[in-house]
Amino acid sequence: MRYRDPSPQSFFENVATIIPNSLRVFLDNVIIDDKRGLENGKFSSKIVAIAHAVISCARPRSFTSCLKIGLGAVLNRKFGSKALLNILSSLGFSCSYDEALLFEASVLSKPNNSTIDPESFSQFVFDNADHNINTLDGLNTFHAMGGIECVTPKSAVSCDGRIPKLKSIPSQNTIASFGTIALKSFHGYKKAGLANVLVENLNEKNPNVRYGFDISSIDFMWIFNHKMNYIKKEGWNGFMEKLTCNELYAQSRIVCLPFLNHPPSNYDTIYTVLSLAVDRISNKKQKTAFVTFDQPLYWKAKEIVHSTENPEFSNLIIRLGGFHLAMSFLGSIGTIMDGSGLKELISEIYAPSSVDKMLGGHAYSRAVRAHILVHCTFVQIILSLTNFTDEDTSKIETLLQNPETVLENIEGDTVLANIKSKFIETVKRLSEQSETTKLWVQYLHMVSLLKMFIQAERSGNWQLHLETVQKMLPFFHSSGHFLYAKSAHFYLQDMYNLKERMDENELSEFINGGFTIRRTDKFWSGIWSDMTIEQALMRTMKDIGGPTRGRGMSESVLAKWVLTTPALVELTDSLTDFCNVYLATTEQHVDSRATRIARDLVDMEKLKSWFKDHNPLPDTDGIISLSSGLKGAKNDNINCHEALEIGLRCLTEMSKENENGTPKTFDDVKYKRKNKITSLKALTSTIKFSDRNVTIDPSLLFQRVCV
Repeated sequence: MRYRDPSPQSFFENVATIIPNSLRVFLDNVIIDDKRGLENGKFSSKIVAIAHAVISCARPRSFTSCLKIGLGAVLNRKFGSKALLNILSSLGFSCSYDEALLFEASVLSKPNNSTIDPESFSQFVFDNADHNINTLDGLNTFHAMGGIECVTPKSAVSCDGRIPKLKSIPSQNTIASFGTIALKSFHGYKKAGLANVLVENLNEKNPNVRYGFDISSIDFMWIFNHKMNYIKKEGWNGFMEKLTCNELYAQSRIVCLPFLNHPPSNYDTIYTVLSLAVDRISNKKQKTAFVTFDQPLYWKAKEIVHSTENPEFSNLIIRLGGFHLAMSFLGSIGTIMDGSGLKELISEIYAPSSVDKMLGGHAYSRAVRAHILVHCTFVQIILSLTNFTDEDTSKIETLLQNPETVLENIEGDTVLANIKSKFIETVKRLSEQSETTKLWVQYLHMVSLLKMFIQAERSGNWQLHLETVQKMLPFFHSSGHFLYAKSAHFYLQDMYNLKERMDENELSEFINGGFTIRRTDKFWSGIWSDMTIEQALMRTMKDIGGPTRGRGMSESVLAKWVLTTPALVELTDSLTDFCNVYLATTEQHVDSRATRIARDLVDMEKLKSWFKDHNPLPDTDGIISLSSGLKGAKNDNINCHEALEIGLRCLTEMSKENENGTPKTFDDVKYKRKNKITSLKALTSTIKFSDRNVTIDPSLLFQRVCV
């Protein structure tokens, strides 16, 4: 080592002071002298860059430019292009590609190049990291476990140590050794595990949960404004962001953890990453380690925790990923509403091929927007059937005139509660009008739950989060999403028991907004922890400059890419501050942009037009598909409009004792196909197989046959 580079946080602090006075005066006279009428400050970074290029040309061996090295390292991280860096280097604007690699290796040579404040709060997330490498024989593809640590507050992660400069780039084996996690063996396969965990009655845990139709007060006011046009119309997220702009919050920093190159579903892999989370927490004052998985890995992690004799796992809390839970719930909505006309309705504003994916629980962003627009349009129809007084409308208009104070003013407002109760009474009356109306009112209920679930995470409302998941359980059961029904029940059972397992102060920090992750400086930006890993690790891994885009997936490449992330994030922030250029998105939410608002209004007009031609509130016997007009007969057993009632019976059955009188464990809970609803799709796409009717998708079946 010859000397040390400054820390990433202060990498550009002294780039101006090392310029000789004579060169600085010369450049000032050449560049600024004839620009007295302009703001001279905007030329300072350009003068420094030119000065560094001049000095580097004059003293290429004795002068090392932090500006050029920092720029080269950031560009290499962002684009991973050897040609780009070498072209800029030949022009004197950046360091070379080899120098950028040497800098990254220098960062790796310091094992603890980033430090985390022991007073901070951490959560861990692990998920499958897959990439089909184009190998010659098709073997050795990348199938590993990726992980992140979410640290709150953001300032708790720092890279303030000076970076030692290496003389040469280490070998691949040396670099790979920095990011190696030793695989640990799990020896609890044959133990009882979940066979000893009793199923608890969630209604006893939280007796205040009401499963009937409800809508949040803020959501009600947003839709009311869309109908009455009191203030400027905005998208739902834009409206909510404006209402919560004065709320307090804390940002989080994402620290990428080394990949574990072993099948993610293997028990040894899951046991190893759980041990990693416990080890990292042991270096902090935090006692409890929170680890999030999606459903398949969550279930295996719970088996490990309840089977292992490792005493360190006693303070381990396993959480079920909310993002994947929301996607499964979107699929439940699609299953229950299949054949009802919802697909044709959404096809008015989306491509029909996209709608199939949206109703299947995929294409998350499109699906959420579509359901919100349909929900808003349908609720406006019901609002027109509700008798509101002039005082009622005046009250809502007064509240909306000051969006920043709405949250304070509606807290405990009995007048607003009475206004909303009038609407809910109308909804209940309409649901008793016919089976078709009950189905579409039930759809409103499901979308309201989806919005509440999103609201809980965005705003960090723990109680709303728990209650909404509990209200979603009946629909998981009745739609046949049994694995999520079972896992979400287990998850809620654990979360309701946190008081008995956690330190009081630590629990308070977690439930008062600490469970959600905010990566931007806005209150209405909280996201699920499993969505965080999709954005911060999986997407960047497959983005331009990521390992899958030409860098390779070897252990040395992955170790360097993951372990240099904290330092390069700090370096990027320092560079943008120096250049006075910010890479963040606009402060205005996309739902508040004029183009998006105009598009939403146009799409809602299309939805209103469809509802005019296909009345969702018919006063007729039987259940009818709004799109085809087919009517379900009694012997068709169409019961999708009773999804809530069927699901509640399943939920009650889960907590009952076994037939032999023994308490029921999670191993005893079995799925019964008869408890799944029969949708209106069965009227047109049903075949008989093994003495039971099976609903099929003819187009999908045709595609499979063609393959």
